[in-house]
Amino acid sequence: MYLLRALQEFHHSANPPDLWVPVDALHRGSILEGPQEAMNAYNRRLHFLRSTVLFAALSGEAFANELLDELLSPADFEALDKLPTPDKLGVDALRWTL
Repeated sequence: MYLLRALQEFHHSANPPDLWVPVDALHRGSILEGPQEAMNAYNRRLHFLRSTVLFAALSGEAFANELLDELLSPADFEALDKLPTPDKLGVDALRWTL
């Protein structure tokens, strides 16, 4: 779910109809209309890209949690649940090498 959302946000960041929205009434028809449109598109692209990174990180965390839940006993899972995601993935890798 999170990885799909990250991919959707990434696609929005490069889709002109998602980036270019009408400017507000204050700027419409003024000499600032063009620059305001460009600034709005830039800000929307930045928003979509930040969301992409966030959902990709959530996807990694969910993957690590599901994998640990499958591989470990409930007591071990509870003990490792508070670790940062890279450490959880390291535990997974260590478990497979032993």
